[in-house]
Amino acid sequence: MDNTYIYYKIKAYLELNNSGSIDTNDESKLQIFDDGSGPYIKTWNINLPEPTSDDLDASANIEKATALYSSSMYVRNRRINYPTLGEQFDMLYHELDSSGSLSVTGNWFQTLKNVKNSYPKS
Repeated sequence: MDNTYIYYKIKAYLELNNSGSIDTNDESKLQIFDDGSGPYIKTWNINLPEPTSDDLDASANIEKATALYSSSMYVRNRRINYPTLGEQFDMLYHELDSSGSLSVTGNWFQTLKNVKNSYPKS
């Protein structure tokens, strides 16, 4: 699994400790860094004790983190396979320039639809 797996271990820790919904992307609450020796928690501003490596590697936490990671696989696959925003804007521009409107049969919509169909949520 990739280095972002630590986020899933932290999300699992938070869920298992009934902390409610916390945005782990909010850098004022949580920052993860990797200095080359592995990812670590740099900032922890959450109303719960900062987890130790043992907390994050506990079997129940790993089981929950693996389930969270697996359930969001479609997000990672879509992110990799969507055209860049620049390419999407170019598709939109050319469709509007050639037809004067957007359509579900147009290149932009069909491209995104194909990615969504290839990587469904469940």
